[in-house]
Amino acid sequence: MIEAMKQAVVYFEHMVRTLKLRDESEPAQLLFKLRQAIEQAERQETNQVTLTQTNVGIVERGMEAYEAAKERGWVGLTDKEAMQICEDCGCLSEDWLVLLDAIEAKLKEKNTCTTKPKE
Repeated sequence: MIEAMKQAVVYFEHMVRTLKLRDESEPAQLLFKLRQAIEQAERQETNQVTLTQTNVGIVERGMEAYEAAKERGWVGLTDKEAMQICEDCGCLSEDWLVLLDAIEAKLKEKNTCTTKPKE
């Protein structure tokens, strides 16, 4: 599309020069508007390329993080972190620590595929 507009610019430039038209003439005004449209289309095209490159970069970084996490394996809570969570929630009884351990075990199971497939 931009290429076609550029070809039209060449045509209108030739017409304006050959006929020695003034800037107020219709072909000269069309030439001006056409140049503006090309400029805008090129900016949009550049923005689209930049956006595509950004999206590719985000996907690549996400895949790198995923692969690194896979290699690292499960990272559970330390006892200190578990106690801090219970303390922050105002729940310091043993029941809460047992519940916290059960939740962490379930998350580990879901995120590391350690369960055997159902037959």
